[in-house]
Amino acid sequence: MSDLDYKEILWKELNLVWELCQIINSKKNEVPRDQHLVWSRYLTDNSGFSIDKNRTIYGDTFEGTTIYSKGTYGIRYNYQMKMWVPFRHADIDFISL
Repeated sequence: MSDLDYKEILWKELNLVWELCQIINSKKNEVPRDQHLVWSRYLTDNSGFSIDKNRTIYGDTFEGTTIYSKGTYGIRYNYQMKMWVPFRHADIDFISL
């Protein structure tokens, strides 16, 4: 385990996912809300995301606007904001905070 405490790990995960969203959102003309394009262009080589976890949820169609990571935070397309944003999909251990 890392020397980082639990809060620092959560904060680091959130920052990494937020930075990824900013990169994806900066390419709006190239990458709309299409999950397949986002996966193939930005997440294929990203060790924080697993195609297996997403296939478990979506099946082989892998359709939708939510992508789950191996950690606490994933990315989701927000239709009102018209951009990809982080979201929490795993439980947080509040006792460890």
